[in-house]
Amino acid sequence: MVRHRIVTAFIAAAALALHAIVVMPAAAQERRVALVVGADGYRHIAPLGNAVNDARALARRLGELGFDVVGPVIDPTREQFLAALDRFDQQLYGAEAGLFFFAGHAVEIDGRNILLPVDAPAATSRRLVEANGIMVADVLNEMQARTPRVIAILDSCRDNPLPRDAIRGGVPLVGAPRGLSMRGLEPVGGSGRGGRFVVFAAEPGATALDRLPNDPPNANGLFTRHLLAALDAPERPLVSLMAEVRDRVASAARAAGREQRPHIDDRMEGSGEFMLARAVIPPPAPAQTASALAPGALDLAFWQSIQGSRNAAEYEAYLARFPNGTFAVLARNRIAELRTPPPATQPVQPAAMPIPAAPARRDLTREEVSAAQTLLTTLGFDTGGTTGAIGPRSRTAIERFAIVALRPDETGFDTANLERLTVTEADFRRLTERPPLSPRGVAAASVRGAEARFERGWAAEHATPADVAEAFYWYGLAAREGEVRALNQLGLMLMRGQGTAADSIGASLLWRLAAARGDATAAFNLGLMLERGIGITRNPGWARFWYDLAAEAGHPEARAASERVAR
Repeated sequence: MVRHRIVTAFIAAAALALHAIVVMPAAAQERRVALVVGADGYRHIAPLGNAVNDARALARRLGELGFDVVGPVIDPTREQFLAALDRFDQQLYGAEAGLFFFAGHAVEIDGRNILLPVDAPAATSRRLVEANGIMVADVLNEMQARTPRVIAILDSCRDNPLPRDAIRGGVPLVGAPRGLSMRGLEPVGGSGRGGRFVVFAAEPGATALDRLPNDPPNANGLFTRHLLAALDAPERPLVSLMAEVRDRVASAARAAGREQRPHIDDRMEGSGEFMLARAVIPPPAPAQTASALAPGALDLAFWQSIQGSRNAAEYEAYLARFPNGTFAVLARNRIAELRTPPPATQPVQPAAMPIPAAPARRDLTREEVSAAQTLLTTLGFDTGGTTGAIGPRSRTAIERFAIVALRPDETGFDTANLERLTVTEADFRRLTERPPLSPRGVAAASVRGAEARFERGWAAEHATPADVAEAFYWYGLAAREGEVRALNQLGLMLMRGQGTAADSIGASLLWRLAAARGDATAAFNLGLMLERGIGITRNPGWARFWYDLAAEAGHPEARAASERVAR
């Protein structure tokens, strides 16, 4: 029975480790994801006539072009809109490109574009608009945190649904989209051959037409009509395809005695080559199995399935499976500890409440302190040397590690933290180990120093075309030497599945190590992961913890994010 439970626990842990590896798609070039939203049925402001038709037609066409389409999402309330964005977020990781289409009402305030769900009130202040709308900047930033190429097509606002005198602080609410000015998840911006390609149905300061005077009742809107026509021959670069849509819309509007010219905001590298259509849609990659996991991952999975157990047989089973495993010494120590009879104690009185036995925990010996200092140093924390003495720098190092271990209040040099250090260091080593030669055949020894290795990775990631395998190699070496920028970039590559199988748990570890050393971007990324449930379980409390840490480190958006989570 004991052995059966051990094997069952091990299989479950291995499955968790496997899930962390294959939860996201393994090959970015195989997937493109789109979210399509159409809103006609506004409850408190003027309804529209063609947005739902537009959304349905475009969703169908994008599906034919090989996109995984979320939607069409029809007449969403704000809550339904946010839920659709959550589904979109989950599917975007590891995708080559993401496309967001919205047809419906929108307004612009101080350069910020705000999409209106159907339950938006007939607001007379911008505070109400902001509280009840969807910020375009937020949508695009979160998209680009997940996929290198972001395309947004905004067929709005077709007229201004709000009162023209809706002014607060002298700023009118204008019903036409304008240029974007925003900051997002910082390491993503402008990276590689990625970026943003945003198309507005009208130029800055102008309105977009819902329909022309002679259109039949069920026709598509002017902009989407010409977009769909252009997509009948989609084997053209995105830039030229959208330029054709712009010119066709402008010409049709002039012929009807109206004015409308779409506006293109191209910040995507390689947009002159990128096509919305793909000649071949490859089949999905086969899922990995537990047997395909590296031995180190199985070792770690087995250990994580039994650590904390009070049954010596489970540690013996670990040693039988991994006699020279990473945790063999800890397993033998735990067996000896469990086999030692406890000291005699006074019998418990019958009326007393039984107290469960607590796991053994004690202060470290001098030799064990030295071992802990070695592990801390490997993880990038300055202990002042492997001395066996606990000085101020060692105390600061263990306090920072406690943040990595998600136990910020447990900052002692004790056996619990030694075990956590051992597990964390093994996982970190697995994520950053590299062979002597890079994928291009460059010897690791030929490039020395963390900064030089990071620059080598950065150059490979930003080459034309990008070489993600080479970048992944050099970032790993630089991260191993304590380069915080490499921890950030390597974490992003793990999230996206670039150069390796996607591993959101591994990414979170690298970002925790960077955040604990004061990096604001890594802390913000962690907050975003936990707020939105990106690759890991959603946890607003921990999201706020990391946002607060990012704010203390100077991230410009973290304080507002923390307040948003608190609400």
